[in-house]
Parts: sequence; C-alpha cells; structure tokens
Amino acid sequence: MNVLADDGWTQTRINVAGNPNTSTETLDYMSDQWSPHVKRAIATNSNTSVETLKKLSHDSDKSVRQLAYSGLKQKGEKPIDKPFKPAKPVEDDNPGKYMSADFDPMEYFGLND
Repeated sequence: MNVLADDGWTQTRINVAGNPNTSTETLDYMSDQWSPHVKRAIATNSNTSVETLKKLSHDSDKSVRQLAYSGLKQKGEKPIDKPFKPAKPVEDDNPGKYMSADFDPMEYFGLND
C-alpha cells in the first residue's frame, strides 16, 4: 500500500486511502496530499487516527472537514473548536475574474499580510 500511496493516478490513491487494510501511518502520510478526493477517503477510513482526523478537520475543503468531524464523533472525540474559515469566500459567482491578468491570488486570499 505504501508504494501505491504515491501513485500518479488520483483514483489509485483514493482506493488506497479508502482501503481498510491501509495502515494508520500511510493514511497520515497521505493526508498531506492536495487532492480533496483522497482526503475524503482518508476521513472515512476506520484506520485513520484521531490526530489525522483533527488535522483534516482544518482542511480548506468543506466536505473533507465534515467527514473528519463525523470520523471524530464516531471515535468518541470532540471536534476542534475553530474550523478553517477562508478570509474570503473560495467560491464566487464570477469565476472568470480568476483568469484576468489583474487577479492577484496572494492579495485575494489575504496572504500578503
């Protein structure tokens, strides 16, 4: 499973993350991947540690956070007090502005401070 955890195909990593035979250590390692699809599978795996679920409960993807909260609740843990909240909404009704040459993601997400 450790070798497949680094596979180039997202679907393979999703399958590894959702497999009940995947070790806690591998799931923790995989939880740092950017793909929310992989993180969702990790959050629903019964082998995922409380520490990894707490980390995922801070994820920028709302569905990952919700699944992590559910996983924590199933393990009898209390969810974290302050979930991740972006400085500005991630979704917008004008997605074309992100393609504009004037769009500065550092400024938009408040990372210039």
